[in-house]
Amino acid sequence: MATLFRYLGVRALVAEEFNSLFLRNCINFGLPALTAPGVTGAFTDGDTARLHLTEGWCENTRTGVRLAAEPLPAFVLDILEAGGLLPKLAKEGYLPAAEGVR
Repeated sequence: MATLFRYLGVRALVAEEFNSLFLRNCINFGLPALTAPGVTGAFTDGDTARLHLTEGWCENTRTGVRLAAEPLPAFVLDILEAGGLLPKLAKEGYLPAAEGVR
């Protein structure tokens, strides 16, 4: 599912909560996922969000409402920056670099 979101151009996910397996899959495939209580009431269809992954907040760019979110740990940010877990392991020499891996 996380790969489908990436394929569709979704840049990040924000939700009240995530299933732990789905959350880990998002991170493994390089898709940031923030947990932000109250997010379902703060956004409507068509709204866009501005996120800060290290400070832990998301903001509705239409209304200006900002919600606290769980900041992502440094090791998760490293995985996301690499484009996912496999690209990170390849960059660090733990896996052979596959064609198309950044």
